[in-house]
Amino acid sequence: MNLNIYSDKFEPINVYIKDILELDKYDPVMSVVRSNFQLNIAQYLASLNAESRKDPAEEIRKSSTILGSNIENAIEVQKEIYLDIGRKYACTIFMFDLVKKPIEVIDIQLFYEILFSEYHFRQSDAFLIDQSGLTHRFPRYQDIQSNLDKLIEEFKTLQEDSELHPLVIITYFHYRLLAIHPFPDGNGRISRLILNVMLENSVKLTTQFGLN
Repeated sequence: MNLNIYSDKFEPINVYIKDILELDKYDPVMSVVRSNFQLNIAQYLASLNAESRKDPAEEIRKSSTILGSNIENAIEVQKEIYLDIGRKYACTIFMFDLVKKPIEVIDIQLFYEILFSEYHFRQSDAFLIDQSGLTHRFPRYQDIQSNLDKLIEEFKTLQEDSELHPLVIITYFHYRLLAIHPFPDGNGRISRLILNVMLENSVKLTTQFGLN
């Protein structure tokens, strides 16, 4: 696969990257940028589940009413809401810890566990039917670990290629991670979060998240 096919398209981006790297020398400036990024991540994470956008007290009231004012159930709802907030905060902190180190398969798993309280890869085969009706099959679930190991090693090798633009390498990793589809749910969300970790790590750039 020729990953250098669009290398000439990156010149305008390189100008911005150069300016950003220059700004990175001045901690007060970049601390503001990173604070805004962290806020953006927190807002994105808070948008993932509908329940996190609702008032906890209202959720408890509705739950108690539906189940006959069961106070134990109300407490359980409250606990889950606050645990969910805690998981999203922990996920934000973990993102910034990942920026400081090379990413490994265990980091992807831990990322998923922090956010979804699940650690294991999917335990069944999966496929996607696109808008044209074509079926795209993801790798067998038995091959997920080996596929991720190969992807991490490939990513490290590509990083050593001085002719490849960092954005090309990061985009390729993002595409391959989505194509492996390692988890039963949330693959797009996890992939977008890891994409931003890599952008921040390599070129001090981040993307803006939508709510979907």
